[in-house]
Amino acid sequence: MSSTHVKPLMAAALLLTCIDAAAIGFMPWHETLAKADLDGDRKVTASEVISFHAAADYPGFQPYMVTHFADYDADNDGAVTQAEIKTYLAAHKIDHDTVSRAFHAPDAGFAPWGDQ
Repeated sequence: MSSTHVKPLMAAALLLTCIDAAAIGFMPWHETLAKADLDGDRKVTASEVISFHAAADYPGFQPYMVTHFADYDADNDGAVTQAEIKTYLAAHKIDHDTVSRAFHAPDAGFAPWGDQ
């Protein structure tokens, strides 16, 4: 297949992926975490996890974060940052999409990559 045909096909595939993700309400985990940061300090506390009012849109967020909060809170300051989650995911070779999907799954209070 020539490169003149490949580029439009790749663009169409990317567009369909974006449309499909938007249609099901998929949002990357870091954007969901930012929404849960109710005081805007770029950290999410356990209290913010529990108080996150948009939880109905992200049914897996609260159970997932309750289950994994201590895992992600590397410095034990009672708050989780995006950097802490990224570091944990990289160290445990966990795909970012796995966490994003878990935030949307109603039964996400489990470790989607296996027990720790």
